Amino acid sequence: MRELAFVSAAELAALIRSRQVSPVEVMRVTLERAEASQPVVNAFITLCPEQAMAAARAAEAVVMCGDDLPPLHGVPLSVKDLVPTAGVRTTWGSRIFADHVPTQDAAVVARLKAAGAILFGKTTTPEFGQQCLTQAPLFGRTRNAWSAER
Repeated sequence: MRELAFVSAAELAALIRSRQVSPVEVMRVTLERAEASQPVVNAFITLCPEQAMAAARAAEAVVMCGDDLPPLHGVPLSVKDLVPTAGVRTTWGSRIFADHVPTQDAAVVARLKAAGAILFGKTTTPEFGQQCLTQAPLFGRTRNAWSAER
């Protein structure tokens, strides 16, 4: 099997559905990779390991019950810091909103969660999404994951 970090969402969902991997294993690998790359790449404003692992354990229990699963059941999800997420800081890359924590998910996040995806973090954004490169006063520059020099 390919390294889980390079498996598509559809493939991960199929692997979870067939019990070849567990949502807990997938989330553990995802969080480890995100945490390991963060000092160099600076891709995340927030990681939610406790929340994500709790959701992964709950997803695994559903898999083990043999119930019908939604299409993205147990698949890790990160969203850009332009998209509101309930209980998780959303700053739009701006100091003005540095401590803003929405009480509701954006419709797209709610739908992805309803489809079984598990939020594990928020990715950086240029302030209000106004530049083509991610460099913002609040979180600094995000580097290329394939070549940190670029």
